[in-house]
Amino acid sequence: MAVKNEEDTLINVTPQQKIAAACNSPHMEGFIQILQMSRTQIKKVTADDEFKTLINAVTLDCETEMILRVVDYVKNVKQNGVNFQL
Repeated sequence: MAVKNEEDTLINVTPQQKIAAACNSPHMEGFIQILQMSRTQIKKVTADDEFKTLINAVTLDCETEMILRVVDYVKNVKQNGVNFQL
């Protein structure tokens, strides 16, 4: 009997099923931690001038918003399933 690899088992899986499996994976928490750790390392928002301060603030805000959206999306999929078409 041949052993199937992971790619073979995913051939007939829909994108929605892959998303649901990823969101319900025990590894999802680790993925979110990776997102948090890979954020831009800004020691303080205020910088030498207003433009750099604005860039720092916008960067942190965008990265935080993206992480929060991923977390909310994962929670939604766990609670309600994947309810969209790709």
